[in-house]
Amino acid sequence: PTHPHPQDLADAQKILMFPANETSSFESFVKQFREDWMVVDNEIKFQPVTTTNRAEDIPSMKLISQSLSFATEVERIV
Repeated sequence: PTHPHPQDLADAQKILMFPANETSSFESFVKQFREDWMVVDNEIKFQPVTTTNRAEDIPSMKLISQSLSFATEVERIV
């Protein structure tokens, strides 16, 4: 499903400071750097961002351990 409010291609080019006569350059930019955008019928349609990251994927215990270690070192220095 796409975003309910597609953006006009010419307006998007202007917002991102692409010259009006360089539509193909803008379309190349979109294809290369924005996989969540699609150019269709002179409009940019925004795709929902899919993510596979989950809270369980964050190494929280490792981060807590490192933070405490850094705090201990800072305390020793001060």
